[in-house]
Amino acid sequence: MWFLIFMNQDLYAIKHLWLVTAAMSILGSYILIETTTLIKVLLAVVSLVITSSALAALELEALEYVIYLVHLLIITLISWVASWQVEMGRREAFARRLGVEIERERTVDLLRNILPESIANQLLSKPGTIAERHEKVAVLFADIVGFTPWTATQEPQKVVATLDQIFSEFDRLCDRYGVEKIKTIGDAYMAAGGVPQGSQAEVQDVVRRALEMLEVVQQIPTNSAKSVQFRIGVHQGPVIAGVIGQHKFIYDLWGDTVNTAARMESHGIAGRLQVTEIVAKQLNDEFLVESLLLRSKAKDRCQFFM
Repeated sequence: MWFLIFMNQDLYAIKHLWLVTAAMSILGSYILIETTTLIKVLLAVVSLVITSSALAALELEALEYVIYLVHLLIITLISWVASWQVEMGRREAFARRLGVEIERERTVDLLRNILPESIANQLLSKPGTIAERHEKVAVLFADIVGFTPWTATQEPQKVVATLDQIFSEFDRLCDRYGVEKIKTIGDAYMAAGGVPQGSQAEVQDVVRRALEMLEVVQQIPTNSAKSVQFRIGVHQGPVIAGVIGQHKFIYDLWGDTVNTAARMESHGIAGRLQVTEIVAKQLNDEFLVESLLLRSKAKDRCQFFM
């Protein structure tokens, strides 16, 4: 039907309709088709060859033929410039989208490094206040004995490097066994088993990690007359857990369990782990419990309050 309508037009109309058709074909080959530059050039060449052949078949006069051909070449040039502008716009838009995606990935990674993964995912999917109660959480506090006097005899770089080495090893132990690092405060390190929701770490896991932490500290060189020693305290009980802050998020624990664990550490003995009676009663045969002392088969000792 379209062919019959087209062919019923007078020769002048056919020439112009063909020119418009050719122009649209060239524009489409350059702009509308998202492909490589080489393919666009090939499509433009094919369009020019076909339209030139068609114009020749119309038996145009030489001047008229040249005018039509020049028009097609001008359209091709304009199409090339327009195609380049469109391509640059597409690339800039893609770069912006990519930049936004990269920044989002960085933000997500940073958030997951700061917060437990499940808490970070919860914040990302549904922003808002996060507050939970957990009934059985084993809280661990570790602190360097005599840290302030020790720092007075050390270079700042040495102090920071030593803390980084020790706490990095602590992080590695916690990550390996599912114990959640909560935060560091100066030379103190806080971790917990049983948080956040779904954590499978039990009190035995926290005690094992505490004993391994004491072993790790003994292997850290300090270039001082005496090595760095830690006190560690562990207690288990109910806590409230949640995220505070609007710009600098922190996942923290609150409650008497946290305070008791901190007291176990602060009243402990250098190089020993001190636990409460609640913790001691839950330890299995891997540990030998004595009066005021908790001793493992590897002869790692934990101070124990009745």
